[in-house]
Amino acid sequence: MLAEVMSSYWEDLKKIRPHGFMDSDWGVDVDNCWSVSGYVFSLRCGAISWSSKKQVTVAMLSTEVEYMACCHATKEAM
Repeated sequence: MLAEVMSSYWEDLKKIRPHGFMDSDWGVDVDNCWSVSGYVFSLRCGAISWSSKKQVTVAMLSTEVEYMACCHATKEAM
């Protein structure tokens, strides 16, 4: 009986997977031309890690902003 319960428990744990989302907004601060990036990681229905802040580097392209935001989210995921 205990082996069945433990087996079921471990199978349920395998189904739990974190999900991550990231986004950025290029040049939202018109005075300084800084961009804002953010990410959120969730487990089931709750957020377990999140961030939203101005990027420290002024980006020339929207692709560069997305790349920097993706790097910060990837570091958090690791």
